[in-house]
Amino acid sequence: MSRKIYLFLSLFLLTFILFACNKKTNNNELLYTLEFYVDGELYYEEVLKENELINFPDEPNKENYTFIGWFSNNTLFEDDKLSLNFLQLEAKFETEINEEDEEDEVVDEGEEGEESEDPADPLNYTGYYESINDITDDELFDSLHNLVLDTGIYETITYGQARYYLEESDLWVNKHPDYLNLIYSDTVRKETKPVFTFKAYAIPKWDQANTWNREHVWPKSLLGPTNWKSDPKNGTRGIDADFHNLRAADVGVNGHKTNNPFLNEITFYHSTWGDNDFGNFNNRFYPGDNHRGDVARILMYMNLRWKENAPLSRVINIETLLGWHEIDPVDEFEINRNNVIYEYQHNRNPFIDHPELAYRIYGEKEIISASSFIPNFKINNSFFQI
Repeated sequence: MSRKIYLFLSLFLLTFILFACNKKTNNNELLYTLEFYVDGELYYEEVLKENELINFPDEPNKENYTFIGWFSNNTLFEDDKLSLNFLQLEAKFETEINEEDEEDEVVDEGEEGEESEDPADPLNYTGYYESINDITDDELFDSLHNLVLDTGIYETITYGQARYYLEESDLWVNKHPDYLNLIYSDTVRKETKPVFTFKAYAIPKWDQANTWNREHVWPKSLLGPTNWKSDPKNGTRGIDADFHNLRAADVGVNGHKTNNPFLNEITFYHSTWGDNDFGNFNNRFYPGDNHRGDVARILMYMNLRWKENAPLSRVINIETLLGWHEIDPVDEFEINRNNVIYEYQHNRNPFIDHPELAYRIYGEKEIISASSFIPNFKINNSFFQI
């Protein structure tokens, strides 16, 4: 009897072990995550097994726009399988043309045959910006400079405080609100030469710079008077510690960028993770398609606030910044970040609150469009540094 019980238990144990092994094998299958976004909001997410066909979601609807496809890095995504372990796609639309809107505009003439004036009122600035009403464009730079200079008792936060304030200011509120949106890379990366690949989302908790640290978007070595040495400590205030110029960044990506100024868009022979392409070339850095507008508005703010200690010529030309400002407009993340900074440092970035101020201050320069970004400028894997 005991031998039968022993045999039964042995067979049961063997069956359990085999089942456990199969379950472990299933759990270890390579999975791929594909996220679809519409206007910065997650629309659909799919987790796929290796070589599994993609099940695309229904086409999104947007009033007065026609959906044209899902894009990665400004390239239409047409694959039926996923080759990267993580990818984000963004919906793109084109404006619907209404035939009635194409009719020639009729000039409304008065009794004496003169053209009527535009009935639209000029933009009326309120609240924080009320003081710039009736200011001419020639006077606007100095008026806004005085406005952002007024931060109360302290001119900035301290460099040490930024470690903890960034936990709140850089929350990825428009996509992944439980994590940080790291400048340039979005997420924590691991170096897989010649590119950085996805590793993890950034936890909004200062971890002694193990995964993310404080990035000076305007490189600190390019701030201040000529030959000025920047070495901010945790108690430092001033140009080194201006909260608007500090972003949470992946430690490795930040280290590779070093103190390089910026350059315009670059073309890759290879693809990088998600819809961000960023990297160094000839000691200059491209911040990525989804971060160039943020960078432009930070750099223009720094020039506005710190004037001769932050001349734009040290980092990039204004034509490019205006192009970035236009092609990558203000989003919910920047608006929230601007509000948090105002809470702690008591000044705001005008180019986030009122994007039109960039053109009023810097003029209607010849904006460099996406289609004219450094043509025929390709980087092969042997000398692309990232």
